[in-house]
Amino acid sequence: MKTEAIFSRQSVNQSLSLPCMLFRSKFQIVIICLLGVAAYSNTLQIEFVFDDFGRIVNNITIRELTFFLTPASFAKSRYVCDVSFALNYALHGLNPVGYHVFNLSIHLITSLLVYATVQCLFQTPRLASDSQSPRFASYLPFCVSLLFVAHPVQTQAITYIVQRYTSLATLFYVLSIALYLMFRINKETTMARQKQAICLFASLMAALLAVKTKEISFTLPLMMVLVEYLFFTGKVLPRMGRLLPYFVIASLIPFSYILPYAGSGNLVAVLDRAATETADISRYQYLLTQFNVIMTYIRLLLFPVGQHIDYEPVLLTSFAQPAVFLPFIALIALLAAGVGCYRVGIRRSNALLILAAFGIFWFFLSLSVESSIIPIRDTLFEHRMYLPSIGFFLSVSCLAATCVPVNIGKSIIPALLPLVVVLSMTLAAATYVRNSVWQDRISIWKENVEKEPRNERGHLNLAHSYNARGMLIEAQKEYEATIELNGMKRPKAMYRLGQLLIKQRNYDAALEMFLQYLVIMPKDVKANIWVGFLYRERGQLLVAEQYIDKALAEEPHNAEALYHRGVVRQQKGDLENAAADFAEALRYRPDHSDAANMMGMILLRQKKVPEAIKYFSMAIASVPYNIEAINNLVAAKKLLDRPARQTD
Repeated sequence: MKTEAIFSRQSVNQSLSLPCMLFRSKFQIVIICLLGVAAYSNTLQIEFVFDDFGRIVNNITIRELTFFLTPASFAKSRYVCDVSFALNYALHGLNPVGYHVFNLSIHLITSLLVYATVQCLFQTPRLASDSQSPRFASYLPFCVSLLFVAHPVQTQAITYIVQRYTSLATLFYVLSIALYLMFRINKETTMARQKQAICLFASLMAALLAVKTKEISFTLPLMMVLVEYLFFTGKVLPRMGRLLPYFVIASLIPFSYILPYAGSGNLVAVLDRAATETADISRYQYLLTQFNVIMTYIRLLLFPVGQHIDYEPVLLTSFAQPAVFLPFIALIALLAAGVGCYRVGIRRSNALLILAAFGIFWFFLSLSVESSIIPIRDTLFEHRMYLPSIGFFLSVSCLAATCVPVNIGKSIIPALLPLVVVLSMTLAAATYVRNSVWQDRISIWKENVEKEPRNERGHLNLAHSYNARGMLIEAQKEYEATIELNGMKRPKAMYRLGQLLIKQRNYDAALEMFLQYLVIMPKDVKANIWVGFLYRERGQLLVAEQYIDKALAEEPHNAEALYHRGVVRQQKGDLENAAADFAEALRYRPDHSDAANMMGMILLRQKKVPEAIKYFSMAIASVPYNIEAINNLVAAKKLLDRPARQTD
């Protein structure tokens, strides 16, 4: 794209003063990147948190790049982002620095793509008809990109590593639109067909990558329709016909969800199941709740205060509730304002009003996947604003620019632009401060508990964080708070508290907690094993064996359960069956040090010293610091040496 087509050289003083330098594209790009780096410069050492553990730390599939070469893996809806996690793991394991560098790079590239996209929009037929477009193009893309890169509401999509799903999908989403705009703009001129084909093909490939990164990309074809309708002219059918490949690509998203249910019912039932993330919330409830949620998003974009990682869901059930119909009216008014801006903009050939309308439509359309009638377990998350915020910042910037009278614009805009930079620097400082809360798991969840004291998941994750640091008393308080708020919903809190009480050797309280847990989760294998262990500590061997048998009924080959049953039987004096359990445990887990040690002890009692030595050695080979096995090995070797010394 030619710089002359974007910037009005006549309207900008060519001196080297800062206000005028701000109109130069290269200088603007440098500022955008520097501001983004500064805002996130304190994030590189931030540890994994929340869903990072399920998707990255404990996800064995990302540890083998070859897994992603199989057709089954490509069928997964978030294939591209999972590949990026696998590449991170291949390069630096679980060191979070590389993951954060990757996320920040995505954010910077997306910010520059936003900049390029807005510049391209000013070259479309509808906006080019406004004589003021070159002047607007010299600073509006810069303003939108600055707000996008610096705003603290973006922290969850960037600093929270697993939300790369959102930021990477947004990158490909915006890239696809930018490339399509280049294709269409060049088609309106006389660009060589080869270059046109390259732009269109690259746009389609970016769309495919977006679709295979996250489901929010489902709206991309509709966004392309908006772009065609709002910014280009000509016969409708040929214009929309060229968008059909985007709809085909977007169909991969529902297809990937429908495929697992194929043949399991009629089409309507399959579609309903595929478009439901949770059955705990009805579509109607979710829709009503989202009116208020969207207003919260707008409030956070305007006033980014009170941010935290996990918002307590408040489900709304009736349209008559003020928290439903008041936001609904406000959102309808905002949509109507978008329609009004577009109609006035077309009538007056006003580029700013047309762009403002597009920004409003972008905001609502890009939110529609996660804020409509598809029930999602978590009703509100800050990272969901990452893609919609582009439209928000575009509208705000354009509407603010309309407040500058045209006849004094040439003198006032160079003075206003540094003010926008100062505002962005203020937002970047707020982002930096916000990121400081993410420095460790305790601080981020402690903040959440303070702001959402009724959120049991916040208490649970704070308890996990304390527990990981060895702060057992603090962890116990948070587990108890979780159980008090909603123990039935968070049975994991009971399980973890039971484990913590065992660490503290408070066996009676631990037994009570595990028994409560088993009322909710009666088939949990590990919990039944723990209860068997605790009853064994009490000397109630028959009850202990019953619970361990329950665990083995669920998992007959569970080495830990076999080991504990062997211990119980050994204490009952049933050495033959105890030995059989230890042998079976070692069959499924040859590195089970305690089972090998117990097997050796039984053999030692049976005077089978060489065999006992073999098992004690196995135990030490698996766990070199197994003190009991070491002592038993020494004792066995003395017994083996004693006949030889007596003979001498």
